[in-house]
Amino acid sequence: MIFQSSKALGDRLFISWAPKELKRKHDFDRVYCATWKENACLWDNNPFVDGIEELEKHGDKNVAELLQEWEKDYKVFDFRWCVEGKYLKFNYQQNEDLETRRTAAQGKSWYAVYDQLGLVGGKPEIYLSDEERQFLKKFKDGKKRILWQPLGSGRNKALPFMPLWINHIANKYREVENWIAGNESNPITAFARLPNIIDARGKWSVRNAAIMTSIFDLIIGPESFFVNAAAAFDIPVICLMSHSAPENLLNFHRRAWPIKPKCDCHPCYLIHKDFRVVWNLEDRRRARAQEIECSYQDPKDHYRVLGYKCCVQIDHNELFDKIHKVLFLRDSLLIS
Repeated sequence: MIFQSSKALGDRLFISWAPKELKRKHDFDRVYCATWKENACLWDNNPFVDGIEELEKHGDKNVAELLQEWEKDYKVFDFRWCVEGKYLKFNYQQNEDLETRRTAAQGKSWYAVYDQLGLVGGKPEIYLSDEERQFLKKFKDGKKRILWQPLGSGRNKALPFMPLWINHIANKYREVENWIAGNESNPITAFARLPNIIDARGKWSVRNAAIMTSIFDLIIGPESFFVNAAAAFDIPVICLMSHSAPENLLNFHRRAWPIKPKCDCHPCYLIHKDFRVVWNLEDRRRARAQEIECSYQDPKDHYRVLGYKCCVQIDHNELFDKIHKVLFLRDSLLIS
């Protein structure tokens, strides 16, 4: 039984290789996955998964009760907090200084940190049905397409300059389609009214989002779902790094070009939690202090104050140059 309590879609992709490894390398004859209903579809069509246990069906049972129950019949692989517990810290629990956190996480791949479970790990896996393959054929029309994700799971993954970048690229390369995915983080009026800008935000189910990843020539975004999903299909990515380093996330991408923010605090290895949902007063104070520390403070800069340091201190020209090279000079590029 594979167990993970997180509802985060990117976190689910971190363990998508596990059923295959358990069957091929550890000789398990049957593998079941315990998951929330909303991300259970990411296990669909996986030939190494024999069944799904939806956590919603277990009512008010806590984790300890569930594990005790399952351990009667299964060998349980508990994937909770395998990355967060080791290498990432909540911003209200930063009990270690920056250099200590960096030393602990240096060179660690988020896809392969399960040594305590006796597993090696690998890149994300998404398996398509025959119907899905047939549906995707209509996008094999020779057009170049970019998928942009403006927002991840926290403010340290919210990219306020992305409308500017999308408008620039859409104007410069009229033959390239620019699809915008994820949540509606910006009003549609932020984007130019051009036929090659396609607003897909909020229009895909989780499963559709996963399979649509495969149609693009390039995916651009923060450390989040679409960048993770791209690795399953060997889609090129430009990843705007925030709290972690390229080697933590991109080792299993065949063609990945990270862009590091121009701030001394990168990588910080902190998960940013909104202080307003933290109720312990001391923890709340620390979360608020960290939010202030992460905000760009220059009162004369009327644009960069809109985001965190790692989200706004990005070299626009470096991004535009990499987009051009990936789209038009891909064969001459090496992963960097």
